[in-house]
Amino acid sequence: MELVDEHYTSQKCSVCGVIKKSNRKYRGLYVCSV
Repeated sequence: MELVDEHYTSQKCSVCGVIKKSNRKYRGLYVCSV
């Protein structure tokens, strides 16, 4: 387990770190555009 900052977790790619609100298609689905 790893502690993470809760800010932007629904809008941030866990792999590359890109934060982009439009990448969150709907609750539970984030699609990275990079």
